[in-house]
Amino acid sequence: MSDGSQVRELMRGGFTDCPERLLIGTLHSQFADRKTTLSGECVLDPGIPAPLTEDNQGDRLFMVAGEVQDAIAGTTDATYVEFRPDEYRAQTE
Repeated sequence: MSDGSQVRELMRGGFTDCPERLLIGTLHSQFADRKTTLSGECVLDPGIPAPLTEDNQGDRLFMVAGEVQDAIAGTTDATYVEFRPDEYRAQTE
């Protein structure tokens, strides 16, 4: 903080805890198990929503993990990875 004091508590996604536990929760939620990955060539469209949804994947949400654009052809080779809200709950003593 600007006065030199330490941040001891933050709120993120409806959870209030110390910054270290919030980070652990995010890492656990995103990397504890496998996520669905979509990849392939698609039309280059600047209007693609973020987060992306896909009709055949139910209510899953996806974000761009990488893409290589071909502006001349108007296409992109893109990879989208599923992401989920933080689900990890730290056990406090």
